[in-house]
Amino acid sequence: SIESFYPGTQRWYTIHAYPSPESLTIFAEDVTAIRRSRDALIRSEKLVAVGRMAATVAHEINNPLEAVTNLIWLARNDPSMSPRARKNLLLADEELKRVAHITKKTLGFYHDPVGATAVALSPLVESVIGLYTSRLQSKNITVDKKIADCAVWGFTGELRQLISNLISNALDALPPGGRLSLRVAPYSAPGAGGPGVRITIADNGSGIEPSHMEQIFEPFFSTKPATGTGLGLWVSRQIAEKHGGHLRFRSSTRAHRHYTAAVITLPACNQAEHQVAATG
Repeated sequence: SIESFYPGTQRWYTIHAYPSPESLTIFAEDVTAIRRSRDALIRSEKLVAVGRMAATVAHEINNPLEAVTNLIWLARNDPSMSPRARKNLLLADEELKRVAHITKKTLGFYHDPVGATAVALSPLVESVIGLYTSRLQSKNITVDKKIADCAVWGFTGELRQLISNLISNALDALPPGGRLSLRVAPYSAPGAGGPGVRITIADNGSGIEPSHMEQIFEPFFSTKPATGTGLGLWVSRQIAEKHGGHLRFRSSTRAHRHYTAAVITLPACNQAEHQVAATG
């Protein structure tokens, strides 16, 4: 018996061959449904294992995380600290709070007492870009930004994680001297149920192979086997959908037009909520 995948039909078959003194009997069995069920079970088991491991890691890093947070607070309140250093420490403190938020969610005991809030996207995107300054400079990446004054209703830390994941992926794909494009603009589509915001993060890297496009959101699928976990885009789509939005990709691998664009669409805040986000 031989199990094999046939690209022409996009299905799995088990080929059975039974020899006898008089003849050879061969028949094929379509096992696509069995394969898919088995693969889904394996993915589920992997997710459970990753969840247990993540909970253990989150528990272990809580104490040193609190210690580093306290040290940053002390440094920020040192009168000898320069304004630039104080600003960098403030950014570091915000990122540590995001890490703490993620670890608490991982441990399963985090309940946000405030809930979702109006989030202004312009300062959020700018702060995320600031985290990658050294990578941008080391690869001589040109950043092209057009960020409109838009706001969405959601969780700041999760939206920051979503945008950070996509920018990091774009930087991984870009060659030295490449171009990173960031767009934030109002968006309205028929049947969308109201005004929205579209965030586009694009790069002129090599692009995603067409054969991979259907798999990029699958857990543990990665085109970077040496460094990728295969969970970044899966988590990113979960965050976008949690906020009532969508995450989609466009890509081309053609020689003279290779690029990848991640497009996030999210419901926009109303005018009153937008004002709160802009001032708060």
